[in-house]
Amino acid sequence: MHTATQLEKSHFAVRLNGEDSDVDQLFPVWRAHDRFAIVVLEPFGALGASLMIQAATALHFDAVPTRRDGVPVYPEIYAIHVGGRFGDLSPFDFWPTRKEVFIENDPLAVLTAINDRAITRIAVPDTIATSVDFSSLISAGWSERNSALERVTSAFAYSAEGRVASPDVTVTGLDPATEVNPSFTLDPQASLDAFGGLTSQDFGHLWDGAEFDTRVWLQVVAARLAEQPAQVRERVVESRRALMTDGLVTESYRRVSPDEALGMLVR
Repeated sequence: MHTATQLEKSHFAVRLNGEDSDVDQLFPVWRAHDRFAIVVLEPFGALGASLMIQAATALHFDAVPTRRDGVPVYPEIYAIHVGGRFGDLSPFDFWPTRKEVFIENDPLAVLTAINDRAITRIAVPDTIATSVDFSSLISAGWSERNSALERVTSAFAYSAEGRVASPDVTVTGLDPATEVNPSFTLDPQASLDAFGGLTSQDFGHLWDGAEFDTRVWLQVVAARLAEQPAQVRERVVESRRALMTDGLVTESYRRVSPDEALGMLVR
């Protein structure tokens, strides 16, 4: 729940087609029941769209302001790991654990995961789009495809390296807060060190259940420590530094149609 007080729309500078814009135009007409998903195909690939994830999170809270300080609700964001377990993303508030989904490298499985979670905004890896005949894969496959196309209103291609070819969207972090979650993701031991020693009194000013929730979260972080080796984390850290100016990152993406996105679900 830390993102409720951590992230604001003002933390992001957005450019669309080379023109200054804002988060509200990046995700037009965000409503209370919008749900964001990112499809992940490689270790910590989601960090290539870290700012998009966090901008969507800020909009989740702004859509219903009481989510921030009245009736706490974790953001409706989902990470769909395709073909592997690509690193714990819970520091972004992909939580509880059902918000990270692990499925086989199969377009129908990914489409089903998207529909089961009623995803309305999606980011997919920048791969070559292919035409998938979902009708040949399952009975009513055509309906599954059409259901997604009817519901998804924003779709983007992103790169695990943080920059795509021929981008029409750039997002720049304007506040150090936007680098906190990527840092804890790449250094899970820092989470264990920072929060493992908190006492019941430390949780007294937070929401009901905060202590129990945090204890469970730390258990998950510890259990997933070995999911990716240290050298992979170090490589991603170096790649991220290449995106930085004065400690803040700029990422680029490309807007695609929902139909095109459905052809980019697997590699």
